[in-house]
Amino acid sequence: MSEIVIRHAEPRDAEPLRQLTAHPEVYHDTLQLPHPAMEMWQERLQPRPTATTWSPASMNRSSAT
Repeated sequence: MSEIVIRHAEPRDAEPLRQLTAHPEVYHDTLQLPHPAMEMWQERLQPRPTATTWSPASMNRSSAT
């Protein structure tokens, strides 16, 4: 069974988000540049009192017995 977890983005999510937004099928339909810098994502994910909230979702797969 798969479990989807939605949570607030954290600084450790910078690399997975950078990889996702660097994918040609993703950035093709955005107004972003094709190869986002890691520093950009690290900066975006720093805690701020009045910042936009990122909420990534991940799937934890576990095999049924």
